Parts: sequence; structure tokens; C-alpha cells
Amino acid sequence: MGRPAHAPLDELTASLTRLTGLLLRSSGEGAHLIERVVGTAAGAYGGETSLLLVPEAAALTVAAADRRARTVTVHGFPEVFRLDQAAALKPLLADVAAGRLGVAEADRRLARIEAAPAADRTGSGSGSVKHTETYGDTRRRAKTCASRAHSDGRDPGGPGRSRCADRPERRMPT
Repeated sequence: MGRPAHAPLDELTASLTRLTGLLLRSSGEGAHLIERVVGTAAGAYGGETSLLLVPEAAALTVAAADRRARTVTVHGFPEVFRLDQAAALKPLLADVAAGRLGVAEADRRLARIEAAPAADRTGSGSGSVKHTETYGDTRRRAKTCASRAHSDGRDPGGPGRSRCADRPERRMPT
């Protein structure tokens, strides 16, 4: 598929504002990465951007292919970026950069990524508990296991297994 047509200034600004806000809110993105990602997306539609990033905000100037420009302020308080959103954002950005999406469709997909509900991974079913494996300062929820499997005090996995019977135990080298 060829490159999408140059995007009108209003559509391009709206989409890049949404993208900038999402990236500002994702605590893992550094300023240089935000500038590169937003600039690449703009370039895919014949536009250019200039970003002034400060903590929790950005001044975004978008110039369309016809050289008309608009400046907007974008606010975004850093939060933990969900992995499902990160996984959905990367292929979207690749499609934009490769010219496979028009700006309107890219903006619709970006809106769906933003609005997607977080998956319930709390193990909230009856009789379940969570345990966490710790490696130095890194903590992560490993698996939700039924509490009745641990009620007799035995390790259901036996030697070399974690408390969840279907998951091998991981050990850090000493």
C-alpha cells in the first residue's frame, strides 16, 4: 500500500495530541523518545512537529504539508503504562510509519488503546491468593493459585517447582 494522503491540519493535530498525551502518561517514555515517535508519526502524513517537553506537559507545534501550523498544550501526569497498551501501540506506530494507515484510522485505533479496560488479573475468584517472587528490587506477581492447594502446607509443585504447580521456580544465579 502506498503512503496515505497528507493529513489535514486539524486531523493531524488531534491525532498527534492524543499520541503525545498517551506517551506523556506512560512513565517509561523519555523526552527524546516522545519527540522521535511523534515526529515520525507526523512525517508519515507529510507534517512536522516541534515539541517542548516539561514535566507533566508538552507544547506541541504541528505543521501540515501545506505549511499551516497549530500549537497546542498537552498535559499528562505520569502513570504506569499498561503492558497491553504498550503491546497495542507498537504495531500501530509501525503501521503509521510504513504508511499503512490514514490519520483518521490511526486516531481511532489510538483512542481504542487509550480506552481499553485493564484486564482483571487479581485472582478475585473465591479461594484464591496471590504470591510474589522477589529478585533483588524487582517484584512481580507470578501467578494466582488456589489457596486450597496450599491449605495442607505442602508445596504442590514438589522440589524445583514454584508454589504454582504448572510453573517452574526461577532462581537468580549466586
